[in-house]
Amino acid sequence: MGADLLISEELLLLGLDDESGKPTWTFDSTILNGAVLFDLVRSGSVEIVDKKVLVTDFFPEHPLLRRVQEVIADEKKTRSVSHWQQMLPYQVKNLQQVIASRLVADGVLTEESGKVMGLFKQTKLPEADPGPERALRARLHDILVVGREPSEHDALLITLLEAGYQTGYLLTDVEKEQRKAGKKRAAAIAKDFKENPVVKAGSDAQMAMFTTIFAAGMISSGSGN
Repeated sequence: MGADLLISEELLLLGLDDESGKPTWTFDSTILNGAVLFDLVRSGSVEIVDKKVLVTDFFPEHPLLRRVQEVIADEKKTRSVSHWQQMLPYQVKNLQQVIASRLVADGVLTEESGKVMGLFKQTKLPEADPGPERALRARLHDILVVGREPSEHDALLITLLEAGYQTGYLLTDVEKEQRKAGKKRAAAIAKDFKENPVVKAGSDAQMAMFTTIFAAGMISSGSGN
């Protein structure tokens, strides 16, 4: 791909089964809601003021960010972070497909539509180009297993994965002790990132998102790993 992936795009790649194009049974798709909001804040498409989501005058080119910004702008009432975190999948139709739109356009995923039992429409997103996901998993392996220091982007990604009980599933191909150590490192990265004074000072909106989403319980379900 010519451009860096959004946090929500990376989470979707990690959560989809490569062959079937459907979310794996271990993937908690609710983490995508918060990830999209973080992507909006980080791109400058929205800002957080008093825990409310406000649209800015920046109009993003990315189809996902543009679509969600439009939905938020069309809302008659200014809504809270927690409102959008919960309601985004209901107000943005086919949210996962919208998240996948650039991945499909760039040939990373393919989009296949069909019907279940001849009645219910279903869209699958099987992988066409494994390169971006392989590079992503290798990057996370280097951070969690090898011990490389994460960038701010990767620290946020790991924080969201940790919140959704997903980090253990990234480490199924390593030894038991490495997996245990990797999970501990993920937890430490998430803790440090949320408490980092530089991050707090540099992005008040991002930290407001952390405070609101995680305090309210961003993940409503999910199994341990």
